[in-house]
Amino acid sequence: MEYYAAPEGRDDVDQPDRGDLIDLVNELDTDTNTFFIVFPRDDDLEWSYAVSKKISAFGGFELDRFDPAAGAHDITTAADPHTIAEDILTWIRRR
Repeated sequence: MEYYAAPEGRDDVDQPDRGDLIDLVNELDTDTNTFFIVFPRDDDLEWSYAVSKKISAFGGFELDRFDPAAGAHDITTAADPHTIAEDILTWIRRR
């Protein structure tokens, strides 16, 4: 599966691996780089996986998984960039 990550205000990252995804999560802030979205390269596929910096007293990240073909849309939170990166890769493999 070919995919890319589109960070806010930065160049796309083609085929980000686990390390790239961890870096993308760690680089999120609440001012200028608040989210990134992972999309498939195939325009016929409509899924996406968005990670955004959660603004709260506890910090963390909001994870928004969307796949209309599978009838899936869920939003959760997580705190660990390593766990988030693994979740993204697992979710992509299931597409």
